[in-house]
Amino acid sequence: MNLETLENEHFSELNETDKEIIQFINRNRAMVRESSLAAVATKSLFSKSSIFRVCQKLGLTGFSQLKYLLQEEANQVQDVNIDFVSQTVKSVL
Repeated sequence: MNLETLENEHFSELNETDKEIIQFINRNRAMVRESSLAAVATKSLFSKSSIFRVCQKLGLTGFSQLKYLLQEEANQVQDVNIDFVSQTVKSVL
């Protein structure tokens, strides 16, 4: 499961502020993945509780599960890139 899938599944439940928070998260995935809820709230100018509620509206248990989801997405992208490089090297040899 990825963040875009959750967004699409719960889109009708989200208000404009929720959508802005998700947009911020999408634009700053690496920062969100590495930061605390308080740090993300400070940088995004949204409250901690608003960010936490968005996580719950997406079907997550909280902010820590969002960070885990973003980390898993990053790992999958990294695995695909490594696989691509190894396949390219094999095809050249």
